[in-house]
Amino acid sequence: MTLLSKGDQEAVSAAINEVERETDAELVTVLTAQSDKHSYIPLLRAGILALLVPGINTRLIPRQGFLDCIARCGKLLKEHIPATHERNELPNHLVILP
Repeated sequence: MTLLSKGDQEAVSAAINEVERETDAELVTVLTAQSDKHSYIPLLRAGILALLVPGINTRLIPRQGFLDCIARCGKLLKEHIPATHERNELPNHLVILP
């Protein structure tokens, strides 16, 4: 099962690069199919969202939400840990766990 396509993973890497240019922080992004044993919760969230927003393409929600999260974290990091010099100690890619 592929959680994100190759193009989506490249978009995540580009988002990380953009954030790290403006902060001394290093971002590590990790994605997994399930973080706990409560497998009904994601299904419940998706069902509620589908009921509240008819016609929404739920396939796009995790991908866009992930990129938005990186951008929002970047804004906070830029404010609190601004870049003082070029630093890139960790690889800028998404870690996908089974």
